[in-house]
Amino acid sequence: KSPIRIGFVGSGFPLVYENIDGHLSGIHKEMWMMALRGYEIQWEKREVYGSYDPNENGYFDGMLGEMQNGTLDIALQVKDFSYREARMDVLYYTRPVEEAEENFYERRQIVFDPAIIIVPFTPDFTAVLVTLIIAMKLTKTAIRVLSSKWGGREGSFGASSRSLSLLSALIHRLAIILVLIIYNASFVGLSTAPGVEPERTDNNNYQRILQLNIYTMFRTLQDIIPLLKQGEVKMIVNYDGVIKDTMMLELFDNDPAGDTRRYQPISDMEEKENVLCHTPSSVYFGIIFSITHNDPDKIYKHQCAFKKIDSTNLRFLPSGSELIKRRIGMKRLSTFYMSRKTVSQRLRERFSWVQLTLFQRNTIDTFWWRRFTHRPRFENENPPKYWFQPIGLAAFETIFIVFGSLLSFDLLIFLLEILHSRFFPETGTTGKKIFRMLTYLI
Repeated sequence: KSPIRIGFVGSGFPLVYENIDGHLSGIHKEMWMMALRGYEIQWEKREVYGSYDPNENGYFDGMLGEMQNGTLDIALQVKDFSYREARMDVLYYTRPVEEAEENFYERRQIVFDPAIIIVPFTPDFTAVLVTLIIAMKLTKTAIRVLSSKWGGREGSFGASSRSLSLLSALIHRLAIILVLIIYNASFVGLSTAPGVEPERTDNNNYQRILQLNIYTMFRTLQDIIPLLKQGEVKMIVNYDGVIKDTMMLELFDNDPAGDTRRYQPISDMEEKENVLCHTPSSVYFGIIFSITHNDPDKIYKHQCAFKKIDSTNLRFLPSGSELIKRRIGMKRLSTFYMSRKTVSQRLRERFSWVQLTLFQRNTIDTFWWRRFTHRPRFENENPPKYWFQPIGLAAFETIFIVFGSLLSFDLLIFLLEILHSRFFPETGTTGKKIFRMLTYLI
């Protein structure tokens, strides 16, 4: 049998990647080795995968063109091997093997905007708190004025006007302490973990309110491209050849190869993440798992989290732009292309059987992904969200009832003291002791 020639461009852990010793490994390699068991396989590295459309003679460049003329059998790739009509017309293709999205990413930064008002409670509860504060001030003033006018320095119950004025303040402060205790236990608060951002709450239980706005500055691709052209932002890719020359010109206006201040291919995930996390003016172009899933043999903690650069609106680009052709920011199904001149139906059927039995997409995302990475696939792509959950009146109902009753009783004692001082200037020792005890209990 003639050896099966499989070409690949670059690497992307854990799908297809080169070990330190240069040997090829990965999930997709395992897939083809099982399908081609009994065949001799030649793994051949190339520089270019292939264009989106053929030239005027009907031929693609790169590996796609080699498969057209029969000098290569199969194209193994980790990027842009999606279904495209022009390719499907001249090459064999498989069932979907991957759903991937190429996009631009940058470090997630938390930004504080001091102009935003902090209101962690619902509007009705906030109004109650403000009213209580005003009431406390007015109560102290009223006690001081009324005691001075009607009762002098000493009230008829033997309690000084100062002690009476402090009594209501003490009750208010105790209530506030309990409010803070419940608030601390119930309020979700902010997470200081990198990449975590709060969300506004707008549901049936809580009204939308102003709250501390801790957010990440979401930039669009339209914002990034001028910065790339001016050299103010550095772009990181996995390897040379990720970006076609035409796309390079759209992003940079010239070829930045060799200028590491503007463009740098980095294959090692840890080195790549170190640059992205510690260089604010850097962006990454590629698939997200290439910066979130590192070699499982290395003990490594991620240095930061990443966020997408919004590329959903590309209307600012010309209609024939390479960025639009590449479908940046869109999830797309991917396939392996095979030569129609050299790949037999029997070989294609063997691959389909292996794919349907051992390498279904959910199996790849679970079993095979864990085998190569020792972790689930999507743990880093969707970091947990923490948000402000404004607290309503219901959480403090008991406090309002208990301390509202105490304040009402305190007010009643104060009024009785004023009336007694006005109409009964002389009272017995027993009466003084009773009312003094009630006053200090409250």
